[in-house]
Amino acid sequence: MKISEVSEKYNIPADTLRYYEKFGLIDNVSKISGVRNYSEEDCSRIEFIICMKHAGLSLEDIKTFINLNKEGDKTIPARLKIL
Repeated sequence: MKISEVSEKYNIPADTLRYYEKFGLIDNVSKISGVRNYSEEDCSRIEFIICMKHAGLSLEDIKTFINLNKEGDKTIPARLKIL
C-alpha cells in the first residue's frame, strides 16, 4: 500500500507515518523507485501503535515495548511494566 492509502485507511497524516518510521516505530518500509510500499506487517504495526496511543502510552514507551518484544519472551515482565 502506498503512504497515501495507509494515511487514508488509518486517518493519519503521511507526515506522521514518516515520523513513525524515522523514530523507529516502523521498521524499514520497502520502497519502489523511492515510493513507500507498506506491507501487511507494516499495517499491523501501525494498528498496534494506534491502539497503544489510545491506551495512553507515549511514543517512547511504544518504541521500548516494540524493541523488547523483538527480544522474545524473556522480556515479558518488562513489557508488562510498560502496560
